[in-house]
Amino acid sequence: MRTILFSPPKYLGNFVTINDCCWGIGENAVTPSKLLSIGSYLKEQGDQVRFLDAGMQDMAWGDVWNTLKHHGVDRLLFQVVPQFESWQMIVADMCFRLGIEPYAIGISNDHEKDLLRRTFTSYGLNLPTFDKFPPIDWSLIGDGNKPYHLTYQIADGCPYHCSFCIWSKKEFAMRPPELVIKNLEQITCSEPIYLLCAQITTNKKWLEKFVELKKEYKLDFKYTTDLHCKEVTDEKIEMLVESGCIGAVMGVESTNQDILDKINKGITIDEIENAVLICKKEGLDLAVPFLYNIDPSEDVERDIEFYKQYKSFTPSPGIMKRYPGTQMFEETYSFDHIMEFGTDPVATMPGLDEALKKVKKWEGVLGV
Repeated sequence: MRTILFSPPKYLGNFVTINDCCWGIGENAVTPSKLLSIGSYLKEQGDQVRFLDAGMQDMAWGDVWNTLKHHGVDRLLFQVVPQFESWQMIVADMCFRLGIEPYAIGISNDHEKDLLRRTFTSYGLNLPTFDKFPPIDWSLIGDGNKPYHLTYQIADGCPYHCSFCIWSKKEFAMRPPELVIKNLEQITCSEPIYLLCAQITTNKKWLEKFVELKKEYKLDFKYTTDLHCKEVTDEKIEMLVESGCIGAVMGVESTNQDILDKINKGITIDEIENAVLICKKEGLDLAVPFLYNIDPSEDVERDIEFYKQYKSFTPSPGIMKRYPGTQMFEETYSFDHIMEFGTDPVATMPGLDEALKKVKKWEGVLGV
């Protein structure tokens, strides 16, 4: 089977970034490690696998068409991005015209599956569980096997049940630390690696083994990752810093306990404060999202005062997105709304204007 892993052309001059839990456009390309994991597995099963990164190669859609037309392809794999459905329809049309089977990877919910069933001949693959994938074959990238702005997913799903998160309905599983080390010892990356997960500290034994192996193999790469404030302890943060972690994202979302309860965050204000103080003491840089358009009772002034009290983290104010397949999406949108406006998690959201005003209040505080 001749298989192509496909990453799309630039959108308005920017790269389309695709991860399993988030997506968007930006100036920097991000290595699609999940797609490469699947390609490595298929290569191990006997497929002839090629990675076509249209963004990095500065290809237009006409170039993509010519490449697919002249290189003998049986199936094409790409990751679903609900916010950018137009290019996925272009891919579907090209594959239909050329007799190629398109496989959509990373579908998070039944609604997206229903859309894809009407468009694609195939919408999924029979793949092993997340923790059973073989090491990534970095030679699929080409160019000296050097990934760019590497995001490497170390866990799938989440043990918590936040109502806005697409991972909250997926069973939590981590790649074995031995596999993570084997994957990362093969590469040289000029930027810190982002070890993507819901939180790296859930399994203390996993973290201990990861730190031990990184030291044993003399791997000196720096990395960033994700934390959950409920699990932050002095011991765990010391281990992270010791192993080369230079920063982490810790989703706080709000300093209003009623809001936290409303979105099933499962944390308290005291736990947030404790985590912030521990990370400050251990010298770990924190990025802390504050999200708006959750509920009219949210208080941006309270969030700003919390930041001013500590000033030991970088606040990241933004809009609470309603991603298809999440509890919050189902509570917000009716079927008729979806049929009329689509599934963009931001653009069609009620209350957006007021939420943007709250985000703008941070500009004076952050000197933007």
